[in-house]
Amino acid sequence: MLTLASCALGACSAPAHLDTSSGRPEVTISRTTPNNVKAAVVRKMIDKGFQVTKDAQFELAFDRPLDNKLVGALLGSKVKGTPNGRITYSIAQVGDDVRVVADLAAITNPGSASERSTDINPPDAVHDVQSLLEDLRTELFVAKRPGLR
Repeated sequence: MLTLASCALGACSAPAHLDTSSGRPEVTISRTTPNNVKAAVVRKMIDKGFQVTKDAQFELAFDRPLDNKLVGALLGSKVKGTPNGRITYSIAQVGDDVRVVADLAAITNPGSASERSTDINPPDAVHDVQSLLEDLRTELFVAKRPGLR
């Protein structure tokens, strides 16, 4: 499961850096379209308890409240005590392939005029998002092969 709630511990340790072009969670999915990728990302994130907060041509964002009291104390506010965890996916067509890069953030006062974003990269959450993207790549690869699925 995506463990953004672990960011309280991750904020005190070195941020995770992946061996990808961006250093963040990312995959390139061969021979597909951004719309196929977006539909699969939405399905997976809803299954993980997130809600869609942004759907643009090249970007999807998903939020859910963080259930960690330490995070609430560090990043909460008087307006809305509990910050949200947000995962944003940037989606780019690259020839016949689609590149997907994820960013993780804690959002103070989500949905308000005083919304504030704090980048977080706790290792557990970063690796969970990378696994989700790799599963997505496998799922879309299998789905486009005739006779499979």
